[in-house]
Amino acid sequence: MTLAVGCQTNEDKLVHELQASELPAKSMAEMTEAEMMEIMKASGELGEEHAYLAQMVGDWDVKTEMSMGPGTEMVPGEATATFRKALGGKLIVESFQGEFEGMPFEGMALMGYSNLEKRHFSTWYDSMTTWGFHSSGHRDDAGLLRLSGTNKDMLTPGGRPYRLTSEMVGNNKMLFDMYDTGPDGKEFKTLHMVYTRK
Repeated sequence: MTLAVGCQTNEDKLVHELQASELPAKSMAEMTEAEMMEIMKASGELGEEHAYLAQMVGDWDVKTEMSMGPGTEMVPGEATATFRKALGGKLIVESFQGEFEGMPFEGMALMGYSNLEKRHFSTWYDSMTTWGFHSSGHRDDAGLLRLSGTNKDMLTPGGRPYRLTSEMVGNNKMLFDMYDTGPDGKEFKTLHMVYTRK
């Protein structure tokens, strides 16, 4: 059943958004400590979307193809990646190792699913930058995970749109694509990766 409507505080908003309890519709101020604890417990439960992300856990070989701009050649490469659970499975952490233009390259992604916002989220960090790349989105009916965000770098500190797609193909293969926005405002594919489980 839907919890408290007409919420005024952030806490009441949490209660309303979760919609995961059989407690009577009350505001946060009207609830007992036990009722509030039940709501918080429900907010942290793992569900279908967390199970989907957990399929990534393990060690992978990665074939990469990367383009530095619209119309440029996709340059092939190789890398390895390890995915592990964190915080009891609430987060998935990817550790990525490869090369970029002959130099060692390391990356790390933090991925999860928000029961509150009903959205997947991801943040990427790597050894070439001092900032993160944030995206969020949903899985479509075909199982394709679609995330989008704002790509900020030294060329466009104000940011430009980018999007990501990823897809599990069986248990031992995963496809990943990244699309960036060029100087002309048009989208182009900047990265394609094929993960194969070791």
